[in-house]
Amino acid sequence: MVLLMDPDVTRLLAAEGVARIIVITEETERYRRVRLAPGTEVWHRDRLAEAQRVLAATEGVTILIHDQACAAESRRKRKRGKLPTPNQRVVINERICEGCGDCGTKSNCLSVQPVDTEFGRKTRIHQSSCNLDFSCLKSDCPSFLTVTPDIPVKKEFAPLGPDDIPVPPESGLDSVQVRIAGVGGTGVVTVSQPPGNATCTWAPTCSLPRTARPSPPPIPRGPSPSCPPRRYRPGR
Repeated sequence: MVLLMDPDVTRLLAAEGVARIIVITEETERYRRVRLAPGTEVWHRDRLAEAQRVLAATEGVTILIHDQACAAESRRKRKRGKLPTPNQRVVINERICEGCGDCGTKSNCLSVQPVDTEFGRKTRIHQSSCNLDFSCLKSDCPSFLTVTPDIPVKKEFAPLGPDDIPVPPESGLDSVQVRIAGVGGTGVVTVSQPPGNATCTWAPTCSLPRTARPSPPPIPRGPSPSCPPRRYRPGR
């Protein structure tokens, strides 16, 4: 079992004078023989709300460490075969679902989404973004079903040689600018790298795309009382 959190972090925080430290994890047995800072508590992820209330009522600085893998990174590893994929899926029978929302409250998962049907407002699980942690099954609802789908057979293709790929025709344009929009985790960098590297290989001048982010507003700061204000001089 591999820890996602470095145990030295708890000792460093304790040395800084933190009043209380709680580690929230899905697998508490991983911390049985781990040397944490004295007083550090390890709770299950189901007690997240309780841990927040306890730390809020504690006087002084408190730390809540959530030991869990990133959902987007787990999906990438499953696609690459670096992480085992559960052979089950969770679906909701919309004819039985009453749309109470208890499954979303218990799991706090964005894949549990409301949907409007001819029988009223129901709940549906978005299979493409599901994290496969089955936390939605903790709700007391008879509309949940676990399904074991058939494993798709991957088709094997013959390898292509250098002469099998035709040469693309020349566009005749002097410059081309392509912009790919998206948020983190949707594959924007993955999609943009092949054409960018190909362009840099054949074109005399090129530049790979950068992630565009809005600049934060400047923070107004006055001169320090101990230092005189400096004048801005162009060129420095």
